[in-house]
Amino acid sequence: MAANHHGPKKSRPSRASFHVGRVTCYLRNRTWWIYYRENGTTRRVSIGPDKTQAERQAAEINALLCYGMGSSFGFSKGAKDRLVFFDPRTRSEIEKYLKFARRRLARPEERALVVGDDGRRMDRHSIRAIVKKHAGLAGIDKPIAAHSLRRTFCTLLLRAGANLKVIAELAGHASLKTTVRYTKVEISELSAVYRATHPRGRA
Repeated sequence: MAANHHGPKKSRPSRASFHVGRVTCYLRNRTWWIYYRENGTTRRVSIGPDKTQAERQAAEINALLCYGMGSSFGFSKGAKDRLVFFDPRTRSEIEKYLKFARRRLARPEERALVVGDDGRRMDRHSIRAIVKKHAGLAGIDKPIAAHSLRRTFCTLLLRAGANLKVIAELAGHASLKTTVRYTKVEISELSAVYRATHPRGRA
């Protein structure tokens, strides 16, 4: 076998990169960047030196890209995956929050979407205070808590004609019994409509 006098080939150093769905993360000059396309436009976002933060931001952006209306994946009670849909206006607000506020506030190890001034996951007491404040600004004088928003969500879906099983899935309920408790007022309203309009209901 002839000796190789040219020595080993020198390979060009490759940039570290990985994909999260439709989003590409790559390392350049010790800074992680996120690259993706949206509506025909190429977007590049500088994240910083922390790979974990780049992975988290990429996952959140990928979730936003997956559905035209918008979506977000997260863990709920019992470590169950939950898919949450939201409208274009909410999506725009989330994008601004991710780009400006969260990047400035969140600690590197924090995985929660909503964080407080201390950079950690916002606790329920802080969320309750925010809901109470805005309820007052909206002129709502009856007691209201953050959980009331979930009940309202389920009730509005039911009022619009959504199937209880679909509502249970969107709300993350393991049992339809929980969903029925959430919507018991609307069940009574539907019962009244049935009695007033269905031929056998009037019998």
